[in-house]
Amino acid sequence: MDRYIRERLEEYLAGDLGGHERADFERRLADDARAAKLLDELQNSAQLFDTLRLDESEEVELDGGFYARVNQRIEAERQVPFWPAFLQPAMVRKLAFGTLMWLFALGAVTFYSDAAGGVREQHLANHILAEQPPSEDYWVRMGSDLESNRRSMFAVMMASGE
Repeated sequence: MDRYIRERLEEYLAGDLGGHERADFERRLADDARAAKLLDELQNSAQLFDTLRLDESEEVELDGGFYARVNQRIEAERQVPFWPAFLQPAMVRKLAFGTLMWLFALGAVTFYSDAAGGVREQHLANHILAEQPPSEDYWVRMGSDLESNRRSMFAVMMASGE
């Protein structure tokens, strides 16, 4: 489209172009078929908008709660639902990956604690019962080592139950 036509298109549609400028604009418009078609479409659109305009004699009164209802709808649409965000494909992949990483970490900790513990749980009772109680009266020895305290208490309990 010609730059001259583009710069003066709005003025022409508004009827603000003077006699000499208007004649020059229409001459250039006659030479450019694409610009003429665009101008015709813009004039049709303007007429459609004019049909939507209310007459000055018509007065529109809105009830008191109109603006409140509009604001409520805006706020309701603005709130993002919580659960649908988790159903997005990218989020599902992230959750699945995070879950697998947690399971891997949990398995690694379990394996490491079994390997480093020395005595396994299933053999713990046999190991503790193999120790002799501290005395004939089955006194529990208490010290600063919690594991030793547990073993001593367990041994006394098992021996007194026989």
